[in-house]
Amino acid sequence: MNLIPHTTGQTPSYWCTWAVQNYSLGKDDLGEQPMDARAFEGSRGARLARTKLNEKLVFQHPGWITNSYSKVCGDLYVVFDDGWDVPYGVHPQEEQWRFGSLELNEERFPSCSGTPKERLRRLNEKVRAAG
Repeated sequence: MNLIPHTTGQTPSYWCTWAVQNYSLGKDDLGEQPMDARAFEGSRGARLARTKLNEKLVFQHPGWITNSYSKVCGDLYVVFDDGWDVPYGVHPQEEQWRFGSLELNEERFPSCSGTPKERLRRLNEKVRAAG
């Protein structure tokens, strides 16, 4: 069963962080120097993209959420892709069991503290507050 409501026209129903995680790899930490395209390949590329998912990058102004799809953002679900639930440096090739916990990582999202349920609720509130 698909719980995402059907929409008409060209309006997307969700926005996923994965493309931005990968796009952000195209620049160094200062946003200036392009990286070698080979860095994006396979599990190495996924490792690098995973490092780019955190509260600052998502919610700063301008940030990923505050800068994307401004005309339709109120109609979108936000999907946090690879990395939101694991500490930095954890990769599925070595520690696959840590993925899929559905517990927001507090190091990546420090303002979302509390129990696992409270952390997800706070993340949801931040997403909604961003529009």
